[in-house]
Amino acid sequence: MSKQAKLEAILDVCSFLQTGPVLKKNFSQMLLSNDLTMDEIEQITGALLIDIKENMVYLTDKGKEWMCHLGYLFGRNPLSDLLEFYRREKEHRIVSDACGFIMSFIERLPQLDSFWICSPWIVISAERRPRFKKCLEKVNRIQIITRPPKSTTPDKFRKSVEDSLTWLYKQGIEKISLHESVHAKVYLLEESVNSWRNRVLVLGSENLTFSDNPELSLCIYDDRLFRDARARLASLITPTTFKSY
Repeated sequence: MSKQAKLEAILDVCSFLQTGPVLKKNFSQMLLSNDLTMDEIEQITGALLIDIKENMVYLTDKGKEWMCHLGYLFGRNPLSDLLEFYRREKEHRIVSDACGFIMSFIERLPQLDSFWICSPWIVISAERRPRFKKCLEKVNRIQIITRPPKSTTPDKFRKSVEDSLTWLYKQGIEKISLHESVHAKVYLLEESVNSWRNRVLVLGSENLTFSDNPELSLCIYDDRLFRDARARLASLITPTTFKSY
């Protein structure tokens, strides 16, 4: 098989994954039908285009980039598609107001598929609630991991934490998992399984308290790190919920 034929076969494989992850056995059949192996793909491209997590196969960020380039070079996609790809490119960046960034991110999208919140303290003041409520109404699935109000220190914040969790519960958010010693401040926002450009991992020093304290958070647009963080957060979910607290 010529080098061009190999590249076209790689494009076919990447296209197979474009609509989302597939089972490893189905992907193996796709490789076989294109006379390719995983090792060959990495040797030919010099990049990790495909990632295997447990029993599922995903197209990486680099794989989507290769797919856009190859599709254009082989005449399957117009130049406008390639330009759109780079127009939507997002660079990792530092923000000093993670809560503000999160709300702005949600407000720019018509709908969000999922929103994970991992924050030891959660305090949403009355003046913040109308805007935050509009954001929550755009999200299909919300998972919160936080400490029980009784674990909140100093004591003067305990009532505010409990009041905020009660308010969130009244908004229809039942997945509020209580973890006695969680310390991570992590937020995952995902527009949909297939829209990788609108998937962001935010981690840093900031609790979901909208405070004026000097904070620093990193916003990361990376499929693999996003999934790894989500798996880690899933492992922190406990049977104790705010409803049963």
